[in-house]
Amino acid sequence: MLCALVMSAQDNVAVVVSSIALADGESGEVGIYLSCPQDNCAAIDISLEYNPLMLQVNAVNWGTYIVSNADVYPILSRHDTEFGQIQLTVVSTGRNSEPQDNLELLRLEVTLLTDVETQIVVSQITVGADVGNAMLPVSIQSGEISIAQPQMPTINCRLDIDNNHIIDHNDLILAQQSFHIDTAHNAQLDVNQDGLVNILDVIAVSQGFGQITDGCTS
Repeated sequence: MLCALVMSAQDNVAVVVSSIALADGESGEVGIYLSCPQDNCAAIDISLEYNPLMLQVNAVNWGTYIVSNADVYPILSRHDTEFGQIQLTVVSTGRNSEPQDNLELLRLEVTLLTDVETQIVVSQITVGADVGNAMLPVSIQSGEISIAQPQMPTINCRLDIDNNHIIDHNDLILAQQSFHIDTAHNAQLDVNQDGLVNILDVIAVSQGFGQITDGCTS
């Protein structure tokens, strides 16, 4: 005879696909995490979907919940790269007296193939309790693959020694030709402001080479 479990809001299983910000062509990792109420989550069957035209999943790695837990056994693991589908089924033979939060089921190595945001969604999940043969209610949070904003380089306006709105060869030559001059009268040549004009100033100029300094004031 089957026994029905009376579930409260706290008994809900939570599944979270982590979000990440990537630039077009950039790679990163996405985790799939599970939080279980006490004495539950004996079996988990989860399916994930993504758009393979927008996101490439390079590897599907078992998470620490599987790798580090001798009582957890993956019995099915499938990845269809053509249709962007991942399926995992695991069973647990152990019992936990305390709730378990943020159990890492999977870790995906991904590469963004577009400059448009996309998602990894949980298309199906079933979680069985280890008592009462019951299916547990599940709350789901899909993962957003957002577009990382490019980091604009910080411009040191002092590197544009001749104030022609670009750090170029002229600035390198001015810095090199001004070794050991009196910085009290030519402070603009001491671009790193260490009180000397030397090879360190040339290095500083070379590191900013090519930057536009239109926003600088002379």
